[in-house]
Amino acid sequence: MSSKPITVLVSVRTKPGMEEAYKKELMNVLKHVFAEPNLLNFKVNQNPHDPTKFMFYETWADKNDFETAQLNRPYRKPYLKRTKNLLAEPIQWTIWETILSLKTN
Repeated sequence: MSSKPITVLVSVRTKPGMEEAYKKELMNVLKHVFAEPNLLNFKVNQNPHDPTKFMFYETWADKNDFETAQLNRPYRKPYLKRTKNLLAEPIQWTIWETILSLKTN
């Protein structure tokens, strides 16, 4: 059974000087993520005042699929292992459900 779309906000903080190495690993894994059929939107943001901080804004078509399948994709564990020493703190993420959406020009 399908569920509502969700937004996932992910916060990543790298060690100082590790930003470019992290972005390289991120771009490698995103090739796989972007191919996922339930991915509706994915934005990668970097804080202009603190380049060690990254924020991802992801929209997935199905909460159940995200929680059961996406979090267990085979490309996730190697990515997390490769980036572990680049991070200043553990990756933080939260799931959100949209209650209002406004499209602007």
